Amino acid sequence: SSGLAGPSRMLEAEGAGGEQRVGLLFLRFMLQDLRNCVRRLDHQSFAELKSYKDPPPAVHHVLRAVLLMLYPQWVGSPEIDSWSQCRLKVNSDLIRKVTLFDPTASSVQVDSEELQRSVAAVPRGEVWKHG
Repeated sequence: SSGLAGPSRMLEAEGAGGEQRVGLLFLRFMLQDLRNCVRRLDHQSFAELKSYKDPPPAVHHVLRAVLLMLYPQWVGSPEIDSWSQCRLKVNSDLIRKVTLFDPTASSVQVDSEELQRSVAAVPRGEVWKHG
């Protein structure tokens, strides 16, 4: 599996049975809400994000975390550690990948420690300040 959910199921793990499937319902609703929010991003949102020469740290950390989920092979590379490189990745293809991403897919190989470091660097409530 590619890490992208098929049209009939949102998450690969939905094929599981019993309690595991029931446990996914809440996360599935949260993921659907996130996907809907991401789909509403427009060209103005992209332009604003790309316009930062030196973004607030929270902006870079969140985008870095998103890129790490989609491209785990970029850990420690300039592709995500440099803002000038990171912002080049903000485009409609990134939005498509985020909206199709299935974190439960067996093919997903995320470096959870690196991802946690990136997310932990963002103070609670800071994301809401930047939209």
